[in-house]
Amino acid sequence: MACWVILFVGALVTQTKLICPACRKDADGSKGGFCPECGVERMKAMGFWDVFQQCRACGKKLVHGRGGRRYKIRYCRQCGAYLDSDGV
Repeated sequence: MACWVILFVGALVTQTKLICPACRKDADGSKGGFCPECGVERMKAMGFWDVFQQCRACGKKLVHGRGGRRYKIRYCRQCGAYLDSDGV
């Protein structure tokens, strides 16, 4: 029983969200209006059934793969606030 509790707590700890200091929301929200790469509010839905978004300004496609997301988060997806130059 103790092993299951340790595994459950470990899973919760590894799934932490990146919280924006400006708006206090999830900076990598799946349907945010701002591009996490360039910070511009010009996103459009792409793909079959709109499964991913693409920035109209920089052209970055926001897709998730097996290893996680295929883009860096430099700006908050919810409010467009600048977060980091290197990206996370």
